Amino acid sequence: MVSALAARYRSVELGDIQVVRRGAATWFDFGDWKSEVASRRGDDGTVTLVSSSPGEDGYEFVVANKDSKKSLVLRDAQYEYVFMEAE
Repeated sequence: MVSALAARYRSVELGDIQVVRRGAATWFDFGDWKSEVASRRGDDGTVTLVSSSPGEDGYEFVVANKDSKKSLVLRDAQYEYVFMEAE
């Protein structure tokens, strides 16, 4: 599933994510910080990418499609942030 990610995503609220591949590893580069991500599939079939680098671990991005574009969705207790595929 990681191979199907777009090269870059953008959130109006949170900025950009660049998807970087280093060998078999996938990293999300946010500009000021970056983290390796690991994928997991939920019982309902959804794929989630979880940040796993020390100090930046535990952020969960759900892989989705919105308006015919690839997207990543980050949720916290009160908000949902959508990162849309950037051109």
